[in-house]
Amino acid sequence: MLPGPSPFNPSSAHAAATSHRFIVVLLLIAAIFVLVTGLVLYIAWRYRCRQAQDEPAQVLGNIKLETAWTVAPTILLIIIFG
Repeated sequence: MLPGPSPFNPSSAHAAATSHRFIVVLLLIAAIFVLVTGLVLYIAWRYRCRQAQDEPAQVLGNIKLETAWTVAPTILLIIIFG
């Protein structure tokens, strides 16, 4: 292990609980990062501009999408701080 105090080398019971929560949040955020980065790269490749294409139609007010991206972070915050 690492020498000295570290989130990966807790010295007390309280530090161990804090370390466990830190590692869970770190893994959760890493998974979200990989998912979002993968989706951005896929969408950039899939919908890249090609020759002789017109401007796509603009869509406003997708209630399902707006609800999903409001509820999902709320659930993650409840999991992290709940």
